[in-house]
Amino acid sequence: MADVVGHSLRYLSAPDIHAMVVYLRSIPPLHTAEDALERTTPPAGDAALPQNTRGARLYASTCAGCHMADGTGRQSSFATITGARSLGADNGRNLVQVLVQGSGMQTATGVQIMPHFVGGGLSDRDLADIASFVMTHFTTATPHNMEQAVQDAKRAN
Repeated sequence: MADVVGHSLRYLSAPDIHAMVVYLRSIPPLHTAEDALERTTPPAGDAALPQNTRGARLYASTCAGCHMADGTGRQSSFATITGARSLGADNGRNLVQVLVQGSGMQTATGVQIMPHFVGGGLSDRDLADIASFVMTHFTTATPHNMEQAVQDAKRAN
């Protein structure tokens, strides 16, 4: 979604935005299983991270420096992952894609970057464990075949 906003939607004029809103409000909503995903907000502080899984340990050492243990984000609101629907939707497809490809978005305060983690010493299993931890720690989603999802995302690049 960051690419859509950064390369397209942010250039829309006010009348174009209004037209999109009118159109989108005219479409009846579709309901899927992902609509039922609950968001969880763990308590703040490093003690909030359960250290009994590989994914939790990898998140603490690789991700929490920017995203914090509670997912609130350290540098800016763009680093906040708490409450992000894309974490658990569609078996974490967007989450895995960002871990594999990274993401960047031009904002009013400069470019906000989430680096990719391919080739940085993390295996496919490591990335899958991080994704699984993030999905289960910040949503009620149940991850499935995450290592395969990581491999699929790498092939798609």
